Amino acid sequence: MFLNGNELTNRTATKIAEVLADNNTHIKEIGLKWNKITAVGGNAIANALCENRDLKVLDLSWNSIGVRPKDARNPNNPGKPIVVMKVGDIGNAWGKAFRMNKDLVHLDLSFNKISYEETEIIQDDIQSNSTMIGLHYLGNHGFCDKIVGKVDPLGFIQMEDAAL
Repeated sequence: MFLNGNELTNRTATKIAEVLADNNTHIKEIGLKWNKITAVGGNAIANALCENRDLKVLDLSWNSIGVRPKDARNPNNPGKPIVVMKVGDIGNAWGKAFRMNKDLVHLDLSFNKISYEETEIIQDDIQSNSTMIGLHYLGNHGFCDKIVGKVDPLGFIQMEDAAL
């Protein structure tokens, strides 16, 4: 199923996640690159991958799954916003997907604005996954554009200086 470049948002990504979590669905490949999916939709898909045993290839490149939603306004205390998603939630969702899903063999998360902190969490968890054959992670960075997450030949995410 290829839905690339259709300006899909978190609402559609969440529906796709519901379909993926339903083990009666036998989708093998999904292309969702060049859409408008942020952390909300990305985390929903990551959580669905923990349940799914059929999907083999997922392309989420060129979205914004590293972009968390803004904090919500607190009507009871305007000076203290309600935190919708905190640092680490993205890394934990994808890390759990890497630990739980042993069926996905190819994942493209390139150019998704995933931060250094989230990448470090993912980096720790991906080591438990020995079934992923292809992982694309280029274009995700940390505090500055000089730090880039790259996948080494053994499949581990390494933080490197892009200037080198």
